[in-house]
Amino acid sequence: MSKQTQIALKYSDPKAKALGYYLEKQGKSIEKELQDYLEQMYKEQVPDSVREYVQAQNPDEEAKEEKQDGKQTKRQSQRHKSEQISSDASESSQSGPTLSM
Repeated sequence: MSKQTQIALKYSDPKAKALGYYLEKQGKSIEKELQDYLEQMYKEQVPDSVREYVQAQNPDEEAKEEKQDGKQTKRQSQRHKSEQISSDASESSQSGPTLSM
């Protein structure tokens, strides 16, 4: 596991309590939601080449995150879509043309 940095921020106490209350009713927490948002920001803001470098330096970390999330990364989703398109194309070429109205 790679070294982790703790991020602290200041936020209105009444707002934090209200947010925590309503997230808890949904089985969520402020910390988990912020962690998810930071991961989303990281994937959106950090170029692929840099993320690949970071992953190469910490290969166990991404595998752990994928197991925890149970979600596909953007790259995995794109790969899955392209594989699905290839599969659909090969299936349609084997079964002949289809006409739909």
